[in-house]
Amino acid sequence: MRIAMIPARMGSQRLKQKNLREINGVSLIAYAIRKAKAAYVFDEIWVNSEHPTFGDIADREGVFFHRRPDDLADNTATNEDFVYEFLTHHPCGDLIQVHSIAPLLSVEQTADFTRVMANGEFDVLLSVVNEQIEWGASGVSDKI
Repeated sequence: MRIAMIPARMGSQRLKQKNLREINGVSLIAYAIRKAKAAYVFDEIWVNSEHPTFGDIADREGVFFHRRPDDLADNTATNEDFVYEFLTHHPCGDLIQVHSIAPLLSVEQTADFTRVMANGEFDVLLSVVNEQIEWGASGVSDKI
């Protein structure tokens, strides 16, 4: 079974309630859910959060909700902590995290990444985008 898990904490540190922030009237968490659904590569889609607000959103969007324990809700909980806790309740063949904080990641990129993971011999696969977001002072190489 291939599961998309969308992690979401209510207590964002740098940008308050970032998962609920909207672009064109749609919350970032809803974008992530809709992207995962539109990719047509997952057997199940789960939102993983400590806060019931995300359960309401998951319900409205037609996906599952996993309520993680409150001790996995603060900024000291690691990705490994909440993934492990999730997997103790929802064993699967492949677990793909779809992050709400990457709204520009396309449906096609999500599907392609998932297929590469499923067809490869990987224990872990991470996606990255090499994008320069700042320019240095004059004379500094544009290659970082």
